[in-house]
This record gives sequence, C-alpha cells and structure tokens, in this order.
Amino acid sequence: QTCALPIYNGIPANMAAIFTDRGFPFETAALALTAYGVGSIFTKFFMGWVANHLHIRTVLLLLTAFGAVVIPSVLLFPSTMGSAALGWGLLVGLFVGAYVPFHQMVWAVYFGRQHVGSISGVARPLGIILISGGPFMLASVRELTGSYDLGILLTGAAVACCFLCMLLVRPPAPK
Repeated sequence: QTCALPIYNGIPANMAAIFTDRGFPFETAALALTAYGVGSIFTKFFMGWVANHLHIRTVLLLLTAFGAVVIPSVLLFPSTMGSAALGWGLLVGLFVGAYVPFHQMVWAVYFGRQHVGSISGVARPLGIILISGGPFMLASVRELTGSYDLGILLTGAAVACCFLCMLLVRPPAPK
C-alpha cells in the first residue's frame, strides 16, 4: 500500500495548479480543492462503520480500484466543465480521506498488533519519503514535460499497482 502514498500530498498540493494548467479558471480550481477537503473530511464519518463490517483487504481493494479510476479521469474533462472539476475534487477527497486510515490499519491486520511498532518503524521512513515526494514528483513532471498529465497518470498507475498488490496478498489465516 506504500506505493500510493504520493497521492496524499501530491494531488492536493498541486490541485489548483493542475486545473489552471488545464485551462480552468482559478476560482474553479480553488473550489475543486475545497471540494477535496469536504470529501476528505466527510469520509471520516462512516469509515469506522466500514472498518467494523468489512475486511481491510476488501476495503483497500475497493478503495484502490476507485482511486485508480478517479485520479486519471481528470484528464478527460474539458475546461468548460467546472462542475466536473468540483466532482473530481470531491471524489479524490473521498478516496484519500478513506485511504489514509485504512492504510494504517493494514499493518496490524496482516502482521499482528504485537509487532506493529517494529514493522511501522521500518516502513515509516519509506512512507514519509513517498508522501513528501508526491508534490515534488508532480511539479517536476510538469516542469519537464509542460503538463501535469504524465504525473497524474503515474499517480493513477501507483494506485492501480496497490490494487494489484492487494489482489495478490491473501488475508491472514485466523488463529
């Protein structure tokens, strides 16, 4: 699940620039970022219920499939569709807002609570690098290619990679 970490900061930090770069008015870009925040907060209200009723693997499979489709979909919107920008911001916010807590829960479910600290201590530095590298990666791709498109596609591909990894990893056997 670590491969999708650049989206945590990468997309929101560059969201307004992604939309203005695609020809959307700045006001629409700012509203899309606001919609992202609303989606990210709203999702927290029902994630506890989801965590109690679905296995973490199922949730992460659904979330990563959703994210892998939603993230690159921004490339399909013409700049005349301001409502699409708001909808995309909201959907990405729902994805990231749900993914963050579930990404943290997967360690305990797969490796047990006894070793969560040790495993997290080993994995956390890589996660921090990837999270902090997200905005830099998208901005660097924009600088090199003149567009955010490749960075958005790479971000969507990273989330799709997480989906495939979760598909391959079977749930732990009950003890």
